[in-house]
Parts: sequence; structure tokens; C-alpha cells
Amino acid sequence: MAILLAAITLGASSHAPIESGTQFGDLRVTHTLGEQINIEAQVHSEIPIQEVWVFIQSENGTEIISDQATLNPSGEVTYTHDLAQYPLRVFTYISIWLELKLENGETVRSEPHPYFYDDNRFDWQALKTDEFQIYWHEGDAGFGQNILNAAYEGLQRIRSHVTVPQPEGVAIYVYANAMELQEILLFSGQSAAWVAGHADPDLGVIMVSLSLGPDQILEIKRQIPHELTHVLLYQKLGTGYDSLPQWLNEGLASTAELFPNPDYQVLLDKAYERGSLIPISDLCYRFPMDAANFQLSYAESTAFTRYLQQTYGKAAMEDLIQAYADGLGCAQGTEAAVGIPLTELEADWRQAMFNENAAFNALMEFAPWMLLLMAVLAAPVGLMILGARKRVAGGE
Repeated sequence: MAILLAAITLGASSHAPIESGTQFGDLRVTHTLGEQINIEAQVHSEIPIQEVWVFIQSENGTEIISDQATLNPSGEVTYTHDLAQYPLRVFTYISIWLELKLENGETVRSEPHPYFYDDNRFDWQALKTDEFQIYWHEGDAGFGQNILNAAYEGLQRIRSHVTVPQPEGVAIYVYANAMELQEILLFSGQSAAWVAGHADPDLGVIMVSLSLGPDQILEIKRQIPHELTHVLLYQKLGTGYDSLPQWLNEGLASTAELFPNPDYQVLLDKAYERGSLIPISDLCYRFPMDAANFQLSYAESTAFTRYLQQTYGKAAMEDLIQAYADGLGCAQGTEAAVGIPLTELEADWRQAMFNENAAFNALMEFAPWMLLLMAVLAAPVGLMILGARKRVAGGE
């Protein structure tokens, strides 16, 4: 099997007209999630067929998977794609087509066949509007309505922070627990550690995990707006979305939550007391992957972004987002948008959030060394004083 660039693959073959006697029967496709995609077809050609190749391209993909299929004497084509070795993102449309290499050197290609690679393990319930498509497999109709309500409420919250386009057919898949969701991410070849919600913005797909319990409605109001923010930012910025600093991307998503995470303030206070806050510049491209700092990264990104929103307003945030989408570096974007370097903005945020006094903190930082110096000097100074007293006593 080979992974080929689409431009190379598409430009490499010449095509014989279908009128030459070549016929393609209906393509039949099935899949077992995370394991394999099975492809069957019937082909016929008046010119003997030497080889049959299968091509698979995922939605928005720049690469094409190609491999030789099996052709039996009756013209039946069979092929199995190994999803464990070559994973595809779940909930994505793929295009599948065949190429026949004929004995006379000609190549004939079939029309692309669209196929939706979904999670077919569950009997999904659905609730659809023009803007959102809600899918869930545990819970009643009221549960699905709660998800839809949170999506619309989240849309209004997002728009209070940034201008975004009207969503169209955003798909929201709701899993009953985090393990189900994390399995999907692993099947897609993506990291799944500590993930309770996920978005594939270019696909317009959101996946969340919502377990039964007293906190479920709060998690709905937190997770749905968060992941929706990622999708709408992508629809607003296109490929420029990938240039957003991680702290801003996640910060915007977290400030859109209808029920903020109550643990974030505790994490921030403890980190400040320990002196272990992560510099914002370290959160530009990737968050730390250890559990403690991963959560702290979200907490800092949320608090810092909220500070920028409250201090500089929606118009400045629009400028900041666009500056990054246009390709400015993490340190330069804030200077272009609000005229202040990122490091200075971080200092302003710390001052506002923790009432931080730089001079006092500097003094406290050097306090142990000052105490040590005083201890070192105490002995000789004491001896000098004692000696002086003895001389005075002797003179008397």
C-alpha cells in the first residue's frame, strides 16, 4: 500500500473512454469501525484487464491511499483497507474509485463513490435543524433537546465575544462516557488522553461525552459551547485557524462555556502560590501533556483570554484573531492588535488577577539570600563588637 499525494496520483494516469467497452458495476462498501473497510465491485472490459487499483481520499484530505485490489476471473473486484494500520478520521466522508490497467496500456477510472465512515456501533437517535444535527445513543428526546438548546445558547455567547458565521449542519455526537469518545479518537489516529470533548473543525463535527449524573446539565452547558467555538472559528478563518496560538484558541472556547469550570480558579491560585504558573509564551503551540500542567494550561488560557476580552473589548479581540490568522507569530500578534507585547500583557494580567507587585516579589525572591548573608556576617560582626567591649573594659 502506498500513500500518494493527490496531485501526483491524479496527474499520472491517462484515461480511456468508457465507450471502449469498459463497465463498472455498483461499488459496495461496508466497514467495521477501527478495523477495516471492505470494497466490492463488478467490472467488465472488452480489453483484458491486467490490474485493478483502489483509491481512497478522505474529505479535505490532500493525500490519497492507493493499493492493488484482487480481481477474479468473473470480473469481481474485492479489497480490504486496514484501518488499524492506515486510520481514517471517524465521521468523515471519503471518496473511493477504481482504476483498471488494461492489456493495451490504457487506464480507465471509475467515477468517485462517496461513503460516510461513521461510528456504526450504536443505534443513533437524531434531532436536526438547519444549524445543528444532534446524535445520541443513550437518553430520551428531552436529552437531545438539552443538547440542541446548549448549542443555540452557546452560539449567542460565542457571538458576544467574536463575529462568527451562521452554522450550517454542524454535527454533534454525544457519547455516554469518556471511554467511548476516546476509543473514537484512537480509531482516528489521534491522541485521546484526558479528552472529554473533541472537535474536527474542518469536518464540522463535534464529539462530547456526557455521563448520567447530577452534573450532566452543567457539562452540557460547558462542553457544547466549547467545542462549537472551535468549529465556528474554523468556518470564520479557514486555514488561518491553524495559526491561532493554542492559548487563544482554547481560551476563546473556554470563555464561551455557559458554565465555567470551577476548578480553574483553584488551580491558578495554587500555581501562583507555588510560583509554578506557566508563561503564556509557552502555551502558544502545544500544551504540556502531563495531567497537572495540561489542566493548568487551560486554566491560564481561559483567565488570560477573559482578561483581554474585558480589558480591550470585542473589536480588539477581532483584530488579535485576524492578526494571528494572517500569520503573525505568537509574540507579535498582540503588539499588532493592541500595541503591547505578549510578555507585557501577561504581566498586566498577573497584576490584575493576583494583585502582583513586581518590586515586592523581587524582594521576596531575594529574601532567603539576604537572610543567609545576615547569618554569615553575624558572627564576625559579633566578634568585633565583643572585642571592642573588652578593649573599653580594659581601658577602664
